[in-house]
Amino acid sequence: MLKTRKANSRSCSILLRGKAMTHFLVCRLYSPLTAWSEPAIGEYRAHAVAPAKSALVGLLAAALGISRQQQAAWQSLQQSYLFAVQIESRGEAITDFHTTQTATKTHKLKHLYTRRDELKGELKTVLSKREYRCDACYTVCLYVNDDNPPYSLDALQLALQQPVFTLYLGRKSCPLAWPVSARQIQADRFEQAIEIFNQADIECWQALADNMAQPMLPWTIAKQLASDSSATRQVDVYWDTAMPTRQVPLQTHWRSDHALTRRPWQFTQRQECYARMEIAHVSE
Repeated sequence: MLKTRKANSRSCSILLRGKAMTHFLVCRLYSPLTAWSEPAIGEYRAHAVAPAKSALVGLLAAALGISRQQQAAWQSLQQSYLFAVQIESRGEAITDFHTTQTATKTHKLKHLYTRRDELKGELKTVLSKREYRCDACYTVCLYVNDDNPPYSLDALQLALQQPVFTLYLGRKSCPLAWPVSARQIQADRFEQAIEIFNQADIECWQALADNMAQPMLPWTIAKQLASDSSATRQVDVYWDTAMPTRQVPLQTHWRSDHALTRRPWQFTQRQECYARMEIAHVSE
């Protein structure tokens, strides 16, 4: 049985009663622009439908203050935590034209430690196109898959609320535009945890909107508040295969986003599940 307590502008609480449940950490990712890039094919780099696991691990590392040189810490984060991503809004595709200056030949340059080193030789200009998404929004659910994780859910929640490094969604030009609202939630499966989080989050935004003369809410949140609570909507969900769930995947595919090392960039494949779920619109 789920029991909700009316939210106010200061706090939200969700109480669960019944059998013992699993702890999840759920948060919201929203930015006017996102850049979850797929591997580049030729001159075109497409936008991924959902953030890669390496990107989500990178967000955690940035929040905790882990640098890219700390390989052991990165691997520990990657092995200890599983993720599920529910796409609240895919956003609108935007294509940007890029010009990049690069060396014509690099095989004669022995020590390419920095961008400055690379540009010492004869230069040329590479033309490319990169895809972004405008007004995309994601709900991310984290699950601890380790008996002795490097960080507790309390530590991760605090880090996301008070990050050491700036959090951005794919590229540094895409910083977060709204608080992540990280919350710990007890549920027996990740899709239930996301549903509980969305209920609490919408109630918080409703309380905020009620106390502001001209509330400035993200488009996806404003759409939820204005929606018909009796209607349903379809959402795409992607998750690690070992996440606690009752959802039967429509497909299981391989994705090259499991980082082996960050210097140099090397990735291997992991299995990811996908399903399209029909859920009720969140009401106040």
